[in-house]
Amino acid sequence: MKRMKILPLVLLFGVVLFSCEKDSTKEWQYKYGFTPQDVIGHFTYSGVSDAFEGLTESEYFHLCDDAIIDISSSGVNGLQFNIRCPKAAFTRSYTGQHNAGDDDFLIHIKASISPYAEEVTAYVYTNKSGKIRLHGYARESKVHIATLEHYYVNYYFDVIKN
Repeated sequence: MKRMKILPLVLLFGVVLFSCEKDSTKEWQYKYGFTPQDVIGHFTYSGVSDAFEGLTESEYFHLCDDAIIDISSSGVNGLQFNIRCPKAAFTRSYTGQHNAGDDDFLIHIKASISPYAEEVTAYVYTNKSGKIRLHGYARESKVHIATLEHYYVNYYFDVIKN
C-alpha cells in the first residue's frame, strides 16, 4: 500500500528530470577579461538551437547562419575582424581596439567616429570545455536614395572558434 502512494511521486520526479532540455544559456557564459589571443582565429556557425531566438529576418535584419569570421591581430591589442555572410552577399572588415572596459566580455569595433559609422558588436562566450563563441551583429550603414536618410542593416551571427 505504501508503495502505491510513493510510485506516483517517483514517476512524476522521473518525468520532470528527464523532460528538461539542456539550456544553452547555462552552457555558455560570458568570457570576462578575454584577451586578443582568446578570439584570434577562424569561426563558423555555432549550431546552437536558440542562437537567433527572438530575431526575425527582414530587409534590415539578416540572420547569418552561414557566417564565416576570421579575427587576426592588428597592432597592440587591436583586432582585425573579417566577416562573410554568403547568403546575404555581405563581406566587411573592421579594424580597431576591442574596447575592453566595464563590458570586458564584448568586442565592439566602430569604423569611425561618424554617427553613421559601420560597426561590429560581439559578445564573447566560453563553455566548460574552453570553446569560444561569438554572438552579435555587423552593422552596415546605407542611405535611402529618394530621401537621403541614413539607415542601418544588421547581419546577426552566432559562431564558434574552430
